[in-house]
Amino acid sequence: MPTNEEVKAEGWDVKHIRRLKKRLLLQQNIVMLFIVIFFSIYAINGWPVAHFLVLCAVVLSGIGFFALLSLWKGEPQGTKMVRTIQAYEKDVKGTQRWRRKKWMESIFIFLFVSAIIAFLIFLNHDAIQQSQQGFPGDVIPLLGAWIGMNIGSFVRIKDLRE
Repeated sequence: MPTNEEVKAEGWDVKHIRRLKKRLLLQQNIVMLFIVIFFSIYAINGWPVAHFLVLCAVVLSGIGFFALLSLWKGEPQGTKMVRTIQAYEKDVKGTQRWRRKKWMESIFIFLFVSAIIAFLIFLNHDAIQQSQQGFPGDVIPLLGAWIGMNIGSFVRIKDLRE
C-alpha cells in the first residue's frame, strides 16, 4: 500500500527532482568553497573580524528576507531549479508544513543575525586579534558545516520516493 507521500508525488518526475537536487548541491558546494577561500584569505591577512561579521550579517539578512518573501507571496521564489524543487516539496509535504518550515527558517536566520549584531555591538574589537598561527584551526568549523550540509543533502536526495 503506498504511503501518503508516494500518492502526493505521483504527478512528479522524481528522477528529475533528484537530478535538480544534485545540481543544487553542486552549486551550494561551490558557494561553500568560495566562503572557505574568502575566510582563509581573511584569516591569513589578519583583517578585522568585525568586517567579516558585518558581511555575514548582510548576506544572511538577504537570505532571511528572501524566505519571508516566499511566505508573503505563498509560492516558491528563486531560480527555475529552486522553484521546481520547492514546488515539489510543497506539493509532497503539504502547504502547511512548507509554510512552517519557511517560518522556522526565517526565524532562525533573523535570530542568528541578531546574535551577530549583538556580538558586534558588545565586542571589544581591540581585544580580539586574529592571528595567522590559528588559521588552519579557524577553518575547521566551516569544514564541519560543509560536511554536515553534504551528508544531510545526500540523505534527503536518497530518501526521495520513486
